[in-house]
Amino acid sequence: MPSAYLLMTYHPACAAVPVGIIPAGSGNTWAYDLGLDDAVAAARRIAGGETMCVDVMAVGPVDGSGAVDEFAINICGYGMPAAVLEKANALRWLGSAQYELAGLVLIADGQTKFDATLEIEREDGLVVSRQLEACSFVQGQINMHMGKRVAFAPGARMDDGLLDLVLVKKGSGLAILHANAAARGATHIDLPYVEVVRCKSYTLHPAQGAAEALNLDGELAARAPFRATCVPGALEVFAGELRVEPRDTSAEAEPQLVMGLVRMCQALGYYETGP
Repeated sequence: MPSAYLLMTYHPACAAVPVGIIPAGSGNTWAYDLGLDDAVAAARRIAGGETMCVDVMAVGPVDGSGAVDEFAINICGYGMPAAVLEKANALRWLGSAQYELAGLVLIADGQTKFDATLEIEREDGLVVSRQLEACSFVQGQINMHMGKRVAFAPGARMDDGLLDLVLVKKGSGLAILHANAAARGATHIDLPYVEVVRCKSYTLHPAQGAAEALNLDGELAARAPFRATCVPGALEVFAGELRVEPRDTSAEAEPQLVMGLVRMCQALGYYETGP
């Protein structure tokens, strides 16, 4: 977890060791959703000894063995989330702008469409299959916000025993920019090509020759095909109250600029939001 310091403290009442997190980076998304806005507030929670249990995502092979390759506490992203990260790793010298530029390069090159088969174990236990064509985002989340505190899964809770699987089912550059700009105000879920599925687990098989990389909590780890499963209450953390309202930054210059471009293209007949 590159954007925070983790403190391990023995808790005599529990078999597990609670985790204390001191936010010390630029994003601190996971700490933010735990209600820990700054280092001082986080330190006070640790000193006070108040804890809660939050969910974790286990990511492993699809062979039915139940093996786990990696754990994630925030996101498991396939498609653009992993492709952008791969491209951005070569642009570290740009600082925080590396991700935006990486995304624009992929859009300019037309490398934004991914085909895959999904098997989703829904909240009610029913397993359904989905075929994804020219999809740009397949992202499972434990908590509400992702990088830069964008509420990509605005209904997600860290303690409900479920994953929020967000699908952006269009791969055109303008659709991707639109969805990401709208996510700054958590309104992307109203777009007809964006879908959120609450589930216990899901399995993804990429189409033959498609990308295999995964973005787990901002790191390239594991590979597709994979199975992601919610492990309820697996991690005890020092925190008091989970954040329940999505952060709204839609009035900032970047999303406003993109939304202006979207409206202009719609007026000229170059862009429709249909599925």
